[in-house]
Amino acid sequence: LIVKYPGGKNGGTRESAMVSTVDVLSWIGAELDLPLPADVDGIPVGERTIVLAQEFPNGMLLKSASGEISRSLVAGIEWPWKLISHESGKNELFRIEEDPIEANKVEDAARIDALRANIDATQSALVLPEVDRTRTMSPEAEKQLRELGYLE
Repeated sequence: LIVKYPGGKNGGTRESAMVSTVDVLSWIGAELDLPLPADVDGIPVGERTIVLAQEFPNGMLLKSASGEISRSLVAGIEWPWKLISHESGKNELFRIEEDPIEANKVEDAARIDALRANIDATQSALVLPEVDRTRTMSPEAEKQLRELGYLE
């Protein structure tokens, strides 16, 4: 993430703290002293210990892959470690500082267990947004989503 602060603040410096996209709005609000609603996600820069990414391949991809890929997976980074956990229970650990292209898996059961526990704890603390289930989609939109494999 590259950031240019107003007025040249912190110009020419490099920050090694992990940041997630959910932190950006709260970060901007804090920097500009803007009041934000209490339910805005994000934590101050420098306080994040883990960054998560989750993947849910679409239906068309799953059908074309003949079940050879995981339906969902989650990756957690606690610098310099990255753990990719598949729904099948398979875990892949990488030391991305030394292996940025993730070519060499690391076998370290204790580190995998600790990182997986942190991923689980972080996910369980996430609050799902409220969804307006009273809205319906148009027949045209539904047809297009079916054609793309998003609906069955």
